[in-house]
Amino acid sequence: MITINGVCHNPGNDNIVEPHSQTEEETSEASITPTKNGQLIVPVQETDPAQTSEFACPNANWRSEVTSIETSFEYELTFDGFPEPVIFISGSGP
Repeated sequence: MITINGVCHNPGNDNIVEPHSQTEEETSEASITPTKNGQLIVPVQETDPAQTSEFACPNANWRSEVTSIETSFEYELTFDGFPEPVIFISGSGP
């Protein structure tokens, strides 16, 4: 999940009009088939926060300014027929 925090500036006098936050969530799933001797090769999953580092102000004439970007993730590996993941990893960053 990526949360982008920022402010909107009013044109002309450049006052800060309002704080603004936008959260985007990206989910991906992959089916993995065992290879030789039942070995699983789990593909790398990644996202680039820089690709979503903009947000829109309520008025198109206002200028947006990103003040911070926060990221977090959850990664789980679940086998067919099992209700819970066998691997669960979570983390966050600036």
